[in-house]
Amino acid sequence: GDLQGEKPHFSHLSFLLGSLNVLQNSSRKQQRQPFYASFVFASDGLTLTQRNSFAGIILNDLGLLSPKSSNHILLPISEESLPEIDSDALFVWSYQENDRSTLERLQRRPLWSKIKAVQQNQVYFVNFLPWYGFDFLSAHSVLDDIEKYLVKTPQPPNKKSESATKLLRLR
Repeated sequence: GDLQGEKPHFSHLSFLLGSLNVLQNSSRKQQRQPFYASFVFASDGLTLTQRNSFAGIILNDLGLLSPKSSNHILLPISEESLPEIDSDALFVWSYQENDRSTLERLQRRPLWSKIKAVQQNQVYFVNFLPWYGFDFLSAHSVLDDIEKYLVKTPQPPNKKSESATKLLRLR
């Protein structure tokens, strides 16, 4: 197969990895600790994705997943366990897009404010389906979200959506 069509993807991934490396190094210099991110979703309760989940694999490959993460796929967490989420950034989604009642209920609880990412104002709401997906486009969408929220780059005015632009480049 010809990899010519993959060059834009590889260069974007290379840029993202370089940017995340700068983020990790900056975090280590400032806090003397690595920078970690977690992904949780709310349905009837709160579930933390782990190393063998789709999102966990991506985070782990980028060096953002906490070493405390287990080799499982998902870990249901109780309200009392919220402060144990030790990530610097927290990506959150609701299983059903129009139903954020579980998440809103948890946000009103005092324990929610004990989460490190909440204290650092680094909680980001993302679309559930790509983060739970299993294909190239889903992975690309997850990488776009990570870049959007964790890698601060200036955006030129009137720029098309990053995902749409990258998808067009891949054709």
